[in-house]
Amino acid sequence: MHLVPTNPRGPGEFGPVWARMTQPNPALKTLMFAFLLLANFQIAQWVRGALAAGESQLAHPTQQSFNNLQSESLAELGSQAEPQEEPTPAISATEFVTEWASFEYGAPFDGEMLQKLCNHTDWRTDVVLQLKASRGGVGNVRAMVLDFLFLAIRSRMPIILPMYIQRSQTDLYDMHENTPETLPFGHFFDEAHFLKQMATFCPQMKIYDNFESASTNATKLKERFMPKTVRLNRMAGDSFDWRLEDLRRWIVAQKDYVANSTNIVDINWTFCVYDLRTFPRQRRMLGSLVQLQPEARRLAGTIIYNMHQRLHSTKLLDPHASTHRNLYMGAHLRTEDDADKAGWTGGHGGFDVQTGLMIQIAKAQNLSTIYLACGDPGDVKMMIEKARDTAQIQVYSKTDLLEGPDLDELKALTWDQQGVIDFEVLSRSSFYVGPSMSSFTWNVVMRRHFYNLEDDRYKKEEFAIQEDDEANSIWDDGLSRVTLKTAEFHTWEMEYYVGRDSIFP
Repeated sequence: MHLVPTNPRGPGEFGPVWARMTQPNPALKTLMFAFLLLANFQIAQWVRGALAAGESQLAHPTQQSFNNLQSESLAELGSQAEPQEEPTPAISATEFVTEWASFEYGAPFDGEMLQKLCNHTDWRTDVVLQLKASRGGVGNVRAMVLDFLFLAIRSRMPIILPMYIQRSQTDLYDMHENTPETLPFGHFFDEAHFLKQMATFCPQMKIYDNFESASTNATKLKERFMPKTVRLNRMAGDSFDWRLEDLRRWIVAQKDYVANSTNIVDINWTFCVYDLRTFPRQRRMLGSLVQLQPEARRLAGTIIYNMHQRLHSTKLLDPHASTHRNLYMGAHLRTEDDADKAGWTGGHGGFDVQTGLMIQIAKAQNLSTIYLACGDPGDVKMMIEKARDTAQIQVYSKTDLLEGPDLDELKALTWDQQGVIDFEVLSRSSFYVGPSMSSFTWNVVMRRHFYNLEDDRYKKEEFAIQEDDEANSIWDDGLSRVTLKTAEFHTWEMEYYVGRDSIFP
C-alpha cells in the first residue's frame, strides 16, 4: 500500500481516493490516518535536518527520498515485508577462476603446525624413504601419499618425492605393480606448492627429486618395510610412537643396512592406516600441503563459473567459498568398468540404485541441479535423461560445462587426471552424495567434513543415518551423504574409512 503517491499531484486528487478507501471501514480509516501522521512527521524531521545542513535543494524531496521515508515508516511499525534479493556483483570468468585457483580450500595453509612437527634436531641422515607401488585413482593415491608423508615427517627421515604407478588406459582394473610406467608427483598434485611449503616450514626434511638423485653413494635395502595398522585401542601400549620405533628397529636389523651411510628404504603403500581422529589440525595441514594440480583447479573453477551462468543464478558466486550454498548437488556415480569387475555394481548397488538415491536426496535438499562425476559417458547420458524425465532435475558433467580450448585441454588429460577436476568441483558442492565403496567419495567427504566444522548444517551424529533403513546410507554429517549400506560394508571398509578415520581432508 502506497501511503505517499508516486507523483504527488495535490490533496485534491489524494482526497477522493482516501474517501473511497475509508467509507466502508472506520477502523481502517483510523489506521490509515496514523500512518499518514507518522509519514508526515518523518518528512518534517528530515527536511529540518537537511535545511540545517545547508541542503536547500531538499525542499522538494525526490522520488528516492519518499521511498526511503516510506520504508523507514513501515519498518518502525514492524512491517515484515520480504527482503529483496541483492543482484550478484559482476565478476568475469577470468577474475573468478584466478581467485579460485589461488585460494587454498577451507583455510590458509597451517605452516605453524608443520613447523612444530619438524622443529627437532634428531633428523636422520642415514635413511631416505621411498613410497613404493602407490597406485589407483586420485582417491587412492592421495590417501597413500598422505599416509607416507605423515610417517616420514613423524619419523623425521628424508624422502624421495612420491611417484605412483600409471593405471592402464585400456583396462582400468589393471593397476598392478609390474607395470614399468610411473607418474611424477605433479601428475595429480601441485609440486611447486608442496616443495615451497616444505622448504619454508620444514627445511629439516631433505627431499630428493627421484631415485637417481638419492642413490649416489647409497645402499638400496632389498626388503620393503610394511607399515602396520595404528589403532590406539587395540592393545595396551600400542601407540604411534611405538610404531615409529618399530620402523627404526626394522631398518637397523636389515642385513644390508650400512651404518653412517645413506640407506634407501622402500615403504610399502598403505591405505589409511594411521588413526588421526584426535589430530584434526594435523589432518587439515597435511590435506592443504598436498594440493591438487593447478591446471585441474583452473578447469574446475571454469566449470563452476560456467554452471553458475547456465543456471542464471542470482546468488553471489564466491571463489573463496568452501561450499557453494543452494547451487548444485555433487554426486559420484561409481559404475565404471573397474567397479563392475570388482563386483561393486552387483553386491553394493548398480546404476539404478545409485542414481535413484541421488535423485531422492537432491529433491530432499531442494536442489534442482546435479553435477555428476562418472567415468562412463553412457551412464552419464542415462542419468541426465532419468533425472530430467522423472524429477525435472538438470544434470551436468564436466564435458557439458567446458568448451573450446578448455574442452580440448580436458580431453588431453588421462582418465584419472580428469577425476582430479571432479574432485575439486564436488568438494565445493552445496551437498555431496557418493557410494560407500569409493575411496574417491571418502576423500571428498572427509575434506568437506574437516574444513567446514563451523557450518550451521553440520551434524555431530554422522552415523545416525544408519538407523533409517530406507535411506540406504551409512554417513550423513549435514554436508555429505555416503550411500549404499550393504551387508559387507561393516567389515574391512568400516575399518578403513571410519574406524581408523584417516582419510585426510
